[in-house]
Amino acid sequence: MKAKKVLRHVRGKCIRYGIAFLRALTPLLGRRFLLKMGEDLGALMYFFSPRRIQKAQTRCAQLLGVSMSDASRILRSSHRNLGRSLLELLAVSRGRTLPRDIFRIDGKEYLDTALREGSGVILLSAHLGNWELIGAWMGKQGYEIHAIAARFDDPWLTSTLTQLREGFGLRTIWMHTFLREALKVLQRNAILAVLLDQAGGKHGCVAPFLGKPANTPQAPLRIAQKTQSMILPVLTVRDPRNPGHHIIRFYHPFRVKQGGKEEVQEAVERCNNLISQWIHEHPDQWLYQGWLYDRWDCNSSCNLPGSE
Repeated sequence: MKAKKVLRHVRGKCIRYGIAFLRALTPLLGRRFLLKMGEDLGALMYFFSPRRIQKAQTRCAQLLGVSMSDASRILRSSHRNLGRSLLELLAVSRGRTLPRDIFRIDGKEYLDTALREGSGVILLSAHLGNWELIGAWMGKQGYEIHAIAARFDDPWLTSTLTQLREGFGLRTIWMHTFLREALKVLQRNAILAVLLDQAGGKHGCVAPFLGKPANTPQAPLRIAQKTQSMILPVLTVRDPRNPGHHIIRFYHPFRVKQGGKEEVQEAVERCNNLISQWIHEHPDQWLYQGWLYDRWDCNSSCNLPGSE
């Protein structure tokens, strides 16, 4: 037990020093070299946790219906994407201007339509591409946007990510206070960003995700039902022809039907279906840790539809 604690401490220190070093280095790099360095860093990260990789690879193959060799290729590419994304964010966080020419924005009219309704917008997305750049782009455009997030075990990492996001104009709402704060944000007709492709915990519900029942967060959809805020799906992925460019695509907004649990369940399934479609289309750009969640191993800790 003591050895594990020491190992965690050493690993935490290495992560801190590594991020501090990269954060100082990245503003000095040209964009092409920055992306290549991030790709190599991601490839190196792939070999750090072989047991976790094996578990993720098995689940990826099962859920996508692909071979183990294809699953391995998907996960390697996912790590390279993660490495690029990390260095992009660290470079911008040290004062580098966010280049406007790296974005292609599709469906911005849906964003404007949702805001014109005046009841607040819940921005629905997933850990795809460099998802942090959605908030970065919107913050730089002058939109008031808040993101729901959980704290890391390491307070330093939590503080670093929070400062990085604030530099973009993206404000953080912590899980333990999100209900009260989320309502305030929506009442101001501002934007609340939610990543729904993760486990919902004991307060989650069970809904199909990637073809199998999975524990899914439902609180954001309950809030949307109560406030009649607009749900605005948004996807960001790297351009397959140019990994240094990003596509941000907004989809048609919708509201959760008024009523009760059945209407919330219907909205959860609609959201899961859309995110599942995104992952099937861009599996190598989904954060590899998504395959590690035990959210498909649903048990009594999940609230079944119609239960409390």
